[in-house]
Amino acid sequence: MHRLNLGCGNRPISGWMNLDLGGSANVICDLRGPIPYPGASAQYIYSEHFIEHLDEVDGFNLMKECYRVLTPGGVLRFSCPDLRQYVQAYLNWNTDTQADKTKFSNGVNYLNYAILGEARNDIRYLSPIRNSVDYGHRYYYDEDEMTRKLSDVGFKNIIRCSWRESQHPELRNLEWRPSTRDLIMEGTKLT
Repeated sequence: MHRLNLGCGNRPISGWMNLDLGGSANVICDLRGPIPYPGASAQYIYSEHFIEHLDEVDGFNLMKECYRVLTPGGVLRFSCPDLRQYVQAYLNWNTDTQADKTKFSNGVNYLNYAILGEARNDIRYLSPIRNSVDYGHRYYYDEDEMTRKLSDVGFKNIIRCSWRESQHPELRNLEWRPSTRDLIMEGTKLT
């Protein structure tokens, strides 16, 4: 039974099949298409900060592919930026004591960088951040959106998880990024 790490980049997980277009992947593939495994062949699928690099259609298709590849009882775990956390930081800027204030002049500047600046590298700012960095983000999720889409695909027992925590020992301690404004969701394929 396989354990798949989708969009691994240069962070492969030992004992897992690490899929990506390059980097440290041991399975080279374009995850905008079919996952190169037969149906019901993986017990766990994990992906950290990858799905936001796909547009809405490709992201939804990836969810469907994950469902297809998982065995009954198999679990999917996605970690990605949380759109709601970005918006809350903007709305609470004057009372927020986050380190963001050392990089951004105000909440509007921060939110524009968080959303647009992570999708393009040609945006300039007057704040200390100066220029945006193109991380290639194409679509952001919040808990409701991720839950709705996973449910539409067929996943059940969809829950939000804390950083590096899971009811499943195989899915614990996998996140390598610091715990900041992340949405971490798990869903189970029951049948």
